[in-house]
Amino acid sequence: VALGYGFVWLTSASVVGATIAVASISFVAAGAPWTTVFQRWEPTLMTSVAWLVLGARVAPLGPGWVLMIRRTALSMLLVTLLVLSGLEGMSLLPYAPSTTLAMYQGLTVLTLGYAVGWQRRLGDGVGLSLVAVAALTFMTGGEFALEGADCFITRSGYTGEDGFEISVPAADAQALARALLWQPEVSPAGLGARDTLRLEAGLCLYGHDIDTHTTPLEASLGWALQKVRRAGGARAGGYPGAEVIQAQREQGPSQRRVGLVGLDRVPVREGAVLLDEAGQTVGRVTSGTVGPTVGKPVALAYVRTSHAGMDTVLHAQVRGKGVPMRVSTLPFAPHRYFRG
Repeated sequence: VALGYGFVWLTSASVVGATIAVASISFVAAGAPWTTVFQRWEPTLMTSVAWLVLGARVAPLGPGWVLMIRRTALSMLLVTLLVLSGLEGMSLLPYAPSTTLAMYQGLTVLTLGYAVGWQRRLGDGVGLSLVAVAALTFMTGGEFALEGADCFITRSGYTGEDGFEISVPAADAQALARALLWQPEVSPAGLGARDTLRLEAGLCLYGHDIDTHTTPLEASLGWALQKVRRAGGARAGGYPGAEVIQAQREQGPSQRRVGLVGLDRVPVREGAVLLDEAGQTVGRVTSGTVGPTVGKPVALAYVRTSHAGMDTVLHAQVRGKGVPMRVSTLPFAPHRYFRG
């Protein structure tokens, strides 16, 4: 991005400078005094410098509204520059034929148009496009151009926070990632950081909290099954596992996924066995960590339905010792999705 803007800046400055130099020599050759030529070009030169400096600083960084303000100021300077060049050209008409003025005007317009086009390519990628992306609400999406790449963006995520998921062509992935990391509020995060947030949000990780051996009812995900597919619905049954799920609806599942909050500061990890007050095995932890937001150990676990009641105290076995944990509501940290 920086190299691209440097190229735009240097090319624009060189062409504008060369155009003014050629036009000035033509006017002087036609009989115009040097002082007159300089006085006529001075407003254009000053405006050109301001336009080029501002243009060089309008990088694809910062929120969309900041870029809109910068781009508006840039456009105003561009219009001012074109108007000034037109007025100056008219004032110098007695000193040069109209063809010379037409050449100057044409080169100026082409140069500025070229620079504007590059700035749209470099700046709109992670600038004005983000204004449209920001209009999305939770679980909606669309196609957008970011950093010159055709992307599909959804306002969703796996952390419980307001965020976005971007599908980008593999060839453009690195450039887009680097452009996003240039944002002052963006930092890279690893899989472990992501996992702590999704756990605090009470979100399941496939292969750990849900798999081919768990049902939506056991996983406390019954809401994901449409009413029309349930017993009595217009399209009841007919999907994989329908008989098992219907039987669990009628009789209740033997186990349920619950949230656990540690009563001590000891973190409890996946695989820890859960015992009740009588020392009987009643479940197993499937995900566990110390939540950075809630500031305490949290875990997801499957326990017998009889022990899934709120505030039930269970004991996780960690290195041969029992760690007390209490059945808690999910999520551990409130979701902050943007719903409009």
